Amino acid sequence: MSSHCLIVVWQQDGISTDSCCHLFQPCDVSTGAIGSAEWSGVKLRDVLRYAGFDEDSSDGVAHVQFEGLDSDISGTCYGASIPIDKAMGSHGDVILAFSMNRRSEHAAP
Repeated sequence: MSSHCLIVVWQQDGISTDSCCHLFQPCDVSTGAIGSAEWSGVKLRDVLRYAGFDEDSSDGVAHVQFEGLDSDISGTCYGASIPIDKAMGSHGDVILAFSMNRRSEHAAP
């Protein structure tokens, strides 16, 4: 599988930080934050196809679920899901990142 690069800018409004502010101490993100990074990795749709996922016969599949190995202070693993249409979309903008800003220690699938 070939590697792809995405340059991503994100913005956090500061409104929804109450539940996670403890994760960012001593940084105060309650007023918001903004950042950017260059992410490199393989396209998720290529990985799913390689694993045998066939979007033509995937009736009933609505989302791809992700769960990290790390957890919050209560022991709950971080997780999220995205719609299968986003994961398999023709834009190809969902990647499993293995590097951030050309440094592998910042990201891992």
